[in-house]
Amino acid sequence: MIKPLLTIAVLTASVTARAGELDGTAILCKRPGIESPVMYEFKADTPLRWQVDVEGSEAVIAERDPVFAAAEYTVSPSVVEWTDPIATKRLDRTTLELSMTTGEEEPSARVFQCRLFDSIDDFQAELEALRALELAELDRKSTRLNSSHRCI
Repeated sequence: MIKPLLTIAVLTASVTARAGELDGTAILCKRPGIESPVMYEFKADTPLRWQVDVEGSEAVIAERDPVFAAAEYTVSPSVVEWTDPIATKRLDRTTLELSMTTGEEEPSARVFQCRLFDSIDDFQAELEALRALELAELDRKSTRLNSSHRCI
């Protein structure tokens, strides 16, 4: 009798996800045809959304406006889910597809393919690379604008 109970306990433990288990990881998600990626770091049971912003002539890495802060994420063996003021996010843990459902609409066609970062250092390096690309684009636009205003 003890052996079957032990087996059930082991099986249950192996499929039960615990809160905070994604902390220390991050995802970068892209949707076909959309330039800007959606980026989340999982920290203290909460997904924090990051973005690269343009402020004047600078590109900066910033956490998304706190008004859009998400609630704690929930995990199951197959799905991670969280809600923010814009939408409910659902990350398939097998395919790494992130889907969003807003308000009362049907499941959204907004599906992003994500890449998992097991290291926050690697994620931060990717954010820095995106910032550098944005800065290069700003410089390119500025150079083009300045050269079009030259007098002959």
